[in-house]
Amino acid sequence: MAIECERLLTVKEVAERLHVHPITVRRLIASGRLPAVRIGRAVRVREAAVAKMTAEGRRVAGKLPYQWPPTEKEMERLGRIIDEMRARRARMRPLGITTTELIRQGRDELDQRADRHIGLDR
Repeated sequence: MAIECERLLTVKEVAERLHVHPITVRRLIASGRLPAVRIGRAVRVREAAVAKMTAEGRRVAGKLPYQWPPTEKEMERLGRIIDEMRARRARMRPLGITTTELIRQGRDELDQRADRHIGLDR
């Protein structure tokens, strides 16, 4: 008697095959649209289930407003945007107040508003 072994795929492998983000695969599993098995703490998906989903031509997820994974050209564009943001920040003057003091002032102001709202005077 021969034992048949079915290939089990990781979430990452399924994501690559379906051209979606791994989080999308986890959501498909959680919603029951993609059957999976748990082996210890790991989640695996049968290769046949992925093949069936692709063969049926079912839409896996909504159309993303960007390509995943990003192309090299897109990564360069995003890098330029980040560099520009850092340059702008470097040109900005300091606020003249520490973050701790800014938070303290904000909390004090919220406390005063709450006190006025419930009728307490400080």
